Amino acid sequence: FGPLAMSSSSYIWQEAYDKTTAVPHSGLGRSQEKRKPADENAAASLHTTASDYARFIAAILSRDGLRPESFDLMMTPAIKVTNRKAPQLEGELHWGLGWGLQLSEGGKALWHWGDNGPFKAFTLCYPDERIGFVFFANSQDGLSIAGVVADAFHPDVHTAVNYLDYERFDDPLRTARMELADIFMTQKTDAGMRAYDELRRDMPEQLAEKGTNSIGYFLLREEQTDAAIAIFKKNVESYPESPNVFDSLAEAYVAAEELNLAAENYEKAAAMDKENTQAAKSAKFIREQIKGLQRPVYLSKSTLQRYAGEYGERRIMLSGDTLVYQREGRPARKLTAMALDTFLVEDTPTFRLRFVADDAGVIVKVEGHYIDGRIDESVRTN
Repeated sequence: FGPLAMSSSSYIWQEAYDKTTAVPHSGLGRSQEKRKPADENAAASLHTTASDYARFIAAILSRDGLRPESFDLMMTPAIKVTNRKAPQLEGELHWGLGWGLQLSEGGKALWHWGDNGPFKAFTLCYPDERIGFVFFANSQDGLSIAGVVADAFHPDVHTAVNYLDYERFDDPLRTARMELADIFMTQKTDAGMRAYDELRRDMPEQLAEKGTNSIGYFLLREEQTDAAIAIFKKNVESYPESPNVFDSLAEAYVAAEELNLAAENYEKAAAMDKENTQAAKSAKFIREQIKGLQRPVYLSKSTLQRYAGEYGERRIMLSGDTLVYQREGRPARKLTAMALDTFLVEDTPTFRLRFVADDAGVIVKVEGHYIDGRIDESVRTN
């Protein structure tokens, strides 16, 4: 950052960003919570500006601070990329060192993108022409116009945008989904389902299993959980042989904290598709959550005190006879013990905490266990 004068860039949150940061927005334009990372994460926590990142791109194009062999590796195809949306164009996309490579009639281009939920980014540059652009958006649908921006920038066939396969802003299915979401949010679920049935008669191909699922997930992201459940149920009725529809319905039930129904639908998905190990793991995770809620483990106040402390951006506090968990920038939530070292987090059925002790019995770190099998950890700092 220093050599390139990227003075507005940091991998951890800076207080000055409170006044300058863009507010994230959902697909329907609702403002959302902004995460404020206290720990660096090379893949996800960079906060920067379009102009700062453009300085980085300019440095790449000018080879500033780069050895010739490093730049050559960036420009050398190493791994061929399969193009999901345009298989006829396969051969034009590869991965180089840290960059995507687009090899087309317009020349060799470097490209990359970012997707942190309601924050999106895309960059494309042509080293031989020494031109490039940086595009940032604070919207869940920000990359829906990436193709239009790329076309305005350079008269090339932008295979990279096709590969990313983000729904275009003018896609009929997107328009239909937005209209449906508005009905669901301003009227009752019954009105939304009537509108869905009418729309499906008009757009049977677009609103088959995949299209209907996309509507359900859109509603889920917009926190319209009851509406999402209704849509996913419709898919279950229409495609009872598809394990995917049961898996999606399970996710909606998790969001609604209807855990028994969630576990049942994950188990149906797993039974129908033996290779879907994630559904089986999710069902097991939810069953454990249910058991932990039904039969919490009693721990003395002195035992709970051992866990209280600072763990990076995670903080564990003792309030009376209850542990409280807070991650920086997020609400505090009560913890319920399901084992001596493992705790459920209030209103968060897809996540739990496990404390790890050293040989002397001192708690040295806490692990976050997620429904998809991921585990992260935070070392105790106080």
